[in-house]
Amino acid sequence: MRLFSHRQRAAHLGPYPLERLQRSGESVPLDAIAPPPGLPEDCPAHSLAGATRSYLQVADELRDGEAATHRAPVPGDLLARANNIKGACYFLDATMVGICEVPGIAITDRASSVVRDDDFAIVILFEHTRDPVASEPGGAWLEGVQAYRAAARVGEIAVVIAEYLRQLGRTGRVHTITATDVNLHALVVAAGLGEAVGDGVEAPFIGAGFG
Repeated sequence: MRLFSHRQRAAHLGPYPLERLQRSGESVPLDAIAPPPGLPEDCPAHSLAGATRSYLQVADELRDGEAATHRAPVPGDLLARANNIKGACYFLDATMVGICEVPGIAITDRASSVVRDDDFAIVILFEHTRDPVASEPGGAWLEGVQAYRAAARVGEIAVVIAEYLRQLGRTGRVHTITATDVNLHALVVAAGLGEAVGDGVEAPFIGAGFG
């Protein structure tokens, strides 16, 4: 439940008041952060999880693409660029967005990955909604779909933003729970969107319930 109004909030700030959180200047060790577990395989046959997985596969097929030959003019101010990207992600219903340099420890396959240490990552989170009750209309169809739904929505947003960057003449590669060259949980922490808690990562306001 959101207990504050964001009617007058700038688009790049998003629905949650992340700017009010206290920041630490200390570096966080990322090598002990485990990657997120894969999507559950034991969903009921009547669940929409199977169809959602197929939708996510479409996003994975579009994770790469050719950048435009000529670069479009963009602001020289890096903060203005970041705010533009964040605003676009929030317009597409992202829950939280952070941008950071890719730490080398987060690259999981250096031999074949095109990701470099000096690249930047746009980290997108999509929160889980409340778990449906089986007795509700359509509740049985939504059983076990939380992780799939969040992953599909993040993939959808990421594909749109990556293509936007390519049209500007920049490169963009999408990383999802089902197709990635990086430790997604490590990037969540590196981008300042979460902290390691036990075996997982939790984000402010929404806990571990995100994709």
